[in-house]
Amino acid sequence: FDIAWSPQTYFYVERSDLNAVSHNLNSSWKHAWSPAASLELSEALQYTPENEVDPNSLALNTVSVQRNRRTSSSFRGHFDWQAGSATTLTWRYSWMERAFSASNLIDTADHNAGFEWRRRLGRGHSVFTGYDYGIFSFKGQAPGSDRHASNVGWGYASRMGIAFSLAAGYNILLPDDQAAETASGLNVNATTGYNGGVVSYSAGYRQGITDGGGAFANAQSSSTHGTFRANFTRSLSAEVAVAGHVNERIRVTGGSPQD
Repeated sequence: FDIAWSPQTYFYVERSDLNAVSHNLNSSWKHAWSPAASLELSEALQYTPENEVDPNSLALNTVSVQRNRRTSSSFRGHFDWQAGSATTLTWRYSWMERAFSASNLIDTADHNAGFEWRRRLGRGHSVFTGYDYGIFSFKGQAPGSDRHASNVGWGYASRMGIAFSLAAGYNILLPDDQAAETASGLNVNATTGYNGGVVSYSAGYRQGITDGGGAFANAQSSSTHGTFRANFTRSLSAEVAVAGHVNERIRVTGGSPQD
């Protein structure tokens, strides 16, 4: 069991009334009943003050705006079962809540439950398939929705430190408003990376239907990220990271627009 609390203070020159403190509380617990069965749980609580403008705190699938307080809670759990020498079964569940002080952002509560089957094929190759069912709620600001997502994929990891993973599938969004039409789209998750003694890198692209991250009620989201790291000595290294995220509102017809 691990727990960590990380406060961070922001000081503003000549505007001491804007000084504020953010808080991050993270905990995790893992238990293995046997070499074939294990359970892992984690919880992350975050409070961000009204004047959060630090670009280093930007993250994927989040909305960062000025003059806004954000409180969030993220619980995740997964159970892994080694069903044979080459097959792993995983059951997962997550619960996330976001609350914003800004009236133009949408408070959200998400529940997601899923299952994955993965099988190693030898020489670093593996194949997998999975299904996730999600419930998106928007705290009375917009009708909620249910999401169904399935995918199949392939992964590869070499002894030289090179890794690839590609998964693709389909999303279906079912609004709670019975008069509204359903929405659908592709689900893509691709990553690559290399971990060497001197140089390492990672990059990825993700696309799918999400809750909108607080910007919209439901969105077609896409994100990219990349990191490059060079180790000059054991105590000296340099790292460059880039990331981009796009939320595109999903409009429904036949009922109330989910804005």
